[in-house]
Amino acid sequence: MIASHSAAKRLCVVFDEFQDILDIPESDAVLAALRSKIQFLPDTPFIFLGSVRNRMRDIFDSPKSPFFKSAISFGVERIDENAMTDFLIRRFKAGNRRIDRETVGGIIKAADFIPGDIQELCETTWLVTDDGQTISGADVSNGLEAVFARESRAFISTFGKLTTVQANVLKGIAEPDHPKVFSGEFMETYGIRNVGSISKALKRLVADEIIYEFNGEYLFENPFFREWVRRR
Repeated sequence: MIASHSAAKRLCVVFDEFQDILDIPESDAVLAALRSKIQFLPDTPFIFLGSVRNRMRDIFDSPKSPFFKSAISFGVERIDENAMTDFLIRRFKAGNRRIDRETVGGIIKAADFIPGDIQELCETTWLVTDDGQTISGADVSNGLEAVFARESRAFISTFGKLTTVQANVLKGIAEPDHPKVFSGEFMETYGIRNVGSISKALKRLVADEIIYEFNGEYLFENPFFREWVRRR
């Protein structure tokens, strides 16, 4: 179908959240079949988007994957904070609510610059405020609590499955100015006996898609879960 349509009009095929293909039974066979089709469409560009970095790496960077080295990988930079701040201020103003740049900055940072999460926190902050109101940091905090209310069951379930060491490592990573993960200060602060225990905990947390490694740092896949852990 794609070949016949692309003959008449140039197409670009986009797969969003492509890492979810790994949830399909016999995903390797599905990936292999997909690649076998794509290779016969040299004039049709394919774009694969994904928000779970380690799973996307499993697809494109693992020698065991049928898609190994089948595409050029690159990360998307964060949206410019000033541009996002200006946009959000305008949107709140259009809805007869006022908000200053510092408060908007708190929303953006709490959502870790992720557009969908920024949108969700703006929505819940909107819902806990009134027409004509000037939104404060306390209102954003209440908006976060509304997000927690929506997701608390999943957060409690995820956190409840962690070992003591995994939970302590996660609490440490959740703090914005935490000591280096493998430092003696980190181990002393969060009650961990040795570096090996930290390594094992991190490996499990990454495998469970709770955190991911980026430029030597460990970050939360879900920024709202990070904020929930911090408030425990």
